[in-house]
Amino acid sequence: MQFTTIFVALAFIFVQFGVMAAPAIITRGDVEPITSEKRQLLKAIGSIVCNAARLQTVTNLGAASLAVQKLSSTAASDVAASGAASTAASGLDQAKSAIAVIAGQILTGQVPSAEARNQTLAGLTTAKNALAGITSSDSTVTGAVSDAAAKVDDTIAAGEQVVAQC
Repeated sequence: MQFTTIFVALAFIFVQFGVMAAPAIITRGDVEPITSEKRQLLKAIGSIVCNAARLQTVTNLGAASLAVQKLSSTAASDVAASGAASTAASGLDQAKSAIAVIAGQILTGQVPSAEARNQTLAGLTTAKNALAGITSSDSTVTGAVSDAAAKVDDTIAAGEQVVAQC
């Protein structure tokens, strides 16, 4: 949930400095122009499309984490499946940590680092591969695996949109 809060804060900042300030500058002469510091922050924050993709990535990551937690409890009696679910959860935690770094960079006006982006992808890939390796004869487990894998795939797709849009 904390990642959703970070990106909601980014959306608020964008509205405060971008959408609200630009029309004011055009229509009113008594408003201060946007400073170079604010411009740098706006550039780092990105467009509405970019931020929508970021928010979708964070939302999907949260859903994937919940699905993997459900898988862990569903597959608790299956040692191999629960181990793979644990590996998937670790990968998602790595992705969350890297996204937190990216959010911090954005909030301080920096361009998100390639290293943090690569760590995000590495974590998601770890989760995807761990889930792909789970086989079970229990239909409840296979259903939970399918759900978690679909949510990880959705997260990866949203992350690719971030790369494309931002």
